[in-house]
Amino acid sequence: MSSAMKHQTGIALNWSFQEIAILDNCLIKYASEPNLVKRYLKIKLELEDKTVRDIAMFCRWKHNKESNRKRRKEEDNGSRRLSVVDNKEIIDMVVASSNSNLDVIAQSPLVLREQQHGVVTNELIEQNKQMFSEITANFTTLKLIDNLTFFSKIGENIRKLLSDLNKNVPETMKYMPPLPEKLKEMVRFTLENREEFGLELTGDFCSGLLSGDSLLLSEEVFAGVPEYPLYKRLALSLLKSIGSGCFCESFEKISMVEELIWLNEREDEWSKMIIQKGSQLVNALKDRACEFQVQEPLFSLMKDGIKTVEARCFEAEYDRLRRGSMVMVHKCLMFEVMEVHQYPSIYELLKAESPEKVFPGIETVEEGTQMFRKLYHVDQEKINGVVAIHLTKSVSQPCVALAHILSGLSYIGVQRLLGLSHTIGSIFHALPPPRSMLLASFMLPYKPQIKGCTLTHGARALAKHVGRSSDRFWGVLHGTDSDKNRFAMDIINRFISHCCWMNMHIVPPHGEVFEIRVAQGYGARWSRDGTKFIGFLEPYIEDVLRESLYISPTVVSCSLCRRRLASTTDPIMPKQIHEIKDFLLTARRKDARSVKIKRSKDLVKFKVRCSRYLYTLCVFDKEKADKLKQSLPPGLSVQDL
Repeated sequence: MSSAMKHQTGIALNWSFQEIAILDNCLIKYASEPNLVKRYLKIKLELEDKTVRDIAMFCRWKHNKESNRKRRKEEDNGSRRLSVVDNKEIIDMVVASSNSNLDVIAQSPLVLREQQHGVVTNELIEQNKQMFSEITANFTTLKLIDNLTFFSKIGENIRKLLSDLNKNVPETMKYMPPLPEKLKEMVRFTLENREEFGLELTGDFCSGLLSGDSLLLSEEVFAGVPEYPLYKRLALSLLKSIGSGCFCESFEKISMVEELIWLNEREDEWSKMIIQKGSQLVNALKDRACEFQVQEPLFSLMKDGIKTVEARCFEAEYDRLRRGSMVMVHKCLMFEVMEVHQYPSIYELLKAESPEKVFPGIETVEEGTQMFRKLYHVDQEKINGVVAIHLTKSVSQPCVALAHILSGLSYIGVQRLLGLSHTIGSIFHALPPPRSMLLASFMLPYKPQIKGCTLTHGARALAKHVGRSSDRFWGVLHGTDSDKNRFAMDIINRFISHCCWMNMHIVPPHGEVFEIRVAQGYGARWSRDGTKFIGFLEPYIEDVLRESLYISPTVVSCSLCRRRLASTTDPIMPKQIHEIKDFLLTARRKDARSVKIKRSKDLVKFKVRCSRYLYTLCVFDKEKADKLKQSLPPGLSVQDL
């Protein structure tokens, strides 16, 4: 199976017998590790060609296969259907994701142009959809081996489709990519060569921005958790800022919690810097006479000044080249033209020029000719002839201006361009975890040791919240474990794709977390690296938390059923903050019946009664108690005694 079939939304099926043996040994070796994600991360260190998702899915498939073998002997048909439904749930997610990628390709202008000219693009897409249907049927009947052929054919169709798209790009667009594409390449090149450009960001931070890749290029969007590699989202946000002449974040965030005040001053400084350095970057790009690509390792040799002559088949745009003209190579580096000479053949060029300057390490004309034949066809050489372009690395580089911008933004500015918010407790050097890691931890089984229990951590967390929202935001959770898992998966996918608030911050008692929220205020929370799903979140109760909690430490006791906290005059602790928030959330439950407020000389006692329990909160400041009363839901019966 081709390695191209491994991408973020797919499953790698090319497991060799040696890799399976290594996996079996690792499962025994790390059996004592209670955290499944950490166990899979340790296994990945010994299986470099496999992703964490590949390992998790293969282990789950292997577990289901062994379970099905036992169930056929020990259990009835109803028990066997449980595993079949579970397998079908997994492949349905893969098929839905893959079909959505194919739909993006089918709706692109290039594909529409292909269809108008009678190209087989639509046929290839239809074939893949039919094969995914066959794969779904095979998973239901556990005919996994038959799917290998289908996956191989799907991979071939996707590669043909991408090849056809590239062939239909106009010639001018091949050498004149749009500015967003150039800026992405310049950001990537600057991060890769941080020491050369004096970039004031750590190597680990730059590596985090560069890590990750995808098979298909989806439509560029600013909403939601940024997809990996992060430098592409960073480049688009920089382009937006340079175009508008001010610091622009990747999308319009909704204010959930008050952000740091000094950030406004920093954003003004960033805007001035972007205007100055951004204009230098744009002007450097405007001065170019043409662009071309140079394959590795020749590009690295050219960058280091070892290769000084570029030999190419002649094209009309090379007529514009003169001494002092600027040429952009690889969409990131500028070179100054020193001389231009035209020859009838590569043989004549190498005789006149030094082969060592054209192809470093090649000493003879014959070897240089063979090298050139690998890059250009002999017919193209005979028709157009060849040209030798003497180049030297320009002193003025757009990547230098870009490095100044990134260094000036520093970690906080880069985080904001990626969409992260900054509040008290935010971590200023962290990057959001990949979407695949967030989904993988969300889908981990809740109780894997219990036979027949397939409920995921995400579905279990959702079950705690469906009854808390008076506006039925979470919907209704019912059905089998597979139904609940699929319903929870739909919600978390919507959160990840459409969240408008993200933060990497410290939250007691969980420590460093990654938190996202949608416009309505609801959200979800993971550990900082995304390996542990913590749970879903209700909207912030902003006014009460700010006015009743942080300003005055007046709330000193709280009880749930018979549990009670001792009174104290110390400042409010995080645990007490959570108790107050729980009280307000309880008052907003659908089964909340009434609230009784009993006032005495020293305190005001709030009691909210639900169908199953009574929640009591004591406030020792009457003014704050009045504010707390005003925050109660309007439809709730309130008795102020």
